[in-house]
Amino acid sequence: ITLCALAVYTTVLLLISWPLTLLVAVALLAISVLARLLTRRLVGLGRLATHANTVLTKRILEAFEGMNVIRVFAREADEKRRFDKASRRVSKVFLRMNLLKGSIGPVLELCAGALVVSLLVFAVSFTDNLPALLVFLLILYRLQPKVRAASELMVTLDTLRGPVAAIAAVLNRADKSYMPSGTVVCSGLREGIRFDRVSFSYESGGRAAIDEVSAVVPFGRTTALVGPSGSGKSTFVKLLMRLYDPKSGEISLDGEPLRSFELRSLRQRIAVVSQSVFLFDTSIRRNIAYSVPGASFEEIVLAAKQADAHDFISALPDGYETRVGNRGVRLSGGQQQRIALARAVLAKPDLLILDEATNALDSMSEGVVQRALSALRGRCAIVIVAHRLVTIQQADNIIVLDQGRVQEHGSFQDLLHRDGLFTRLYELQFADPAAQRASLNP
Repeated sequence: ITLCALAVYTTVLLLISWPLTLLVAVALLAISVLARLLTRRLVGLGRLATHANTVLTKRILEAFEGMNVIRVFAREADEKRRFDKASRRVSKVFLRMNLLKGSIGPVLELCAGALVVSLLVFAVSFTDNLPALLVFLLILYRLQPKVRAASELMVTLDTLRGPVAAIAAVLNRADKSYMPSGTVVCSGLREGIRFDRVSFSYESGGRAAIDEVSAVVPFGRTTALVGPSGSGKSTFVKLLMRLYDPKSGEISLDGEPLRSFELRSLRQRIAVVSQSVFLFDTSIRRNIAYSVPGASFEEIVLAAKQADAHDFISALPDGYETRVGNRGVRLSGGQQQRIALARAVLAKPDLLILDEATNALDSMSEGVVQRALSALRGRCAIVIVAHRLVTIQQADNIIVLDQGRVQEHGSFQDLLHRDGLFTRLYELQFADPAAQRASLNP
């Protein structure tokens, strides 16, 4: 709108006196250059303001999410100092930016006023066509607010250049790897998922998190992944869910390359329960039904019973309508994991992944969950990632990973008799202290 108004006024000025219009245009161009020089600093201040806001937001989020850790170590005063420092930084940057932004308008007003006064003096002193020149000055006077509005809009855009650049960096696909969706609709898992000499590293040229891994996750059976920290268990699971694609080798589902499946249909066949449970700030019923929004209340209760969650839910004042709070803060760790298990069981997946999912459960609850998993055998492929070997004694096949490679695989008893890495891991957890010391100091 401003640019259109500028075009109309400029056309009228040209019709009255094109030489004088060109002279005014040169003067306005000089004023515009001055404005650009003043606003150049705003671009840098806009970036500083974006960074300062980001730091302050992180401080706030960390303070809320780490509140228990802060209190346990009595670091409230330190966190307050960090927050105050970030807050003062935001205040200073925005004050400088607003002062500079506020000074540009008056400077432009003075320059524009000086231009009009100069033309008026010229009209009175040197021209004999005073009426036309007065009309010219009147239109120029009406033109000034439009020029100022355009300049202020440019200043605003320069101020926002930093935040826009930050958003553009997030949305830029050139420096990020996106999982391309295939075209084949996944109708279900019937035989299993096969890893054929799969290798993957998170950084180009970095150490391989998975190196030449060949393994099978059969449908209807329970497969366990064990190994020391950093052995590649989590990466194996991420490749199963196709959060990443392998750098080399092939992962196939029922003989079809995994990357050929449509992502949405593939992931709808997978349910994951991780050690770090995320619950929404809504009712327990809605959290369980998140995997199947149209599930009936009877189906929700049945899933809760299978995950050993029904009894404690029923004991709550509002039962299944109890709100769990942000990230389930009103529930214990074991209760959170049982609700997450119920959510996964309700989905009736073809592939159920338990990533350290029973760590927060007591022995009794863990036994109930193991029975629930036994009931699911034959109906889906179950993958269990575990450090506690007691949770995988009933697994059909155990894959032992170390430094990204498969060291051993077989049943629990078979691996115990091989005197390999699995045996050493077992002795660390179940043997007497003397045996543990011996395994730590061979």
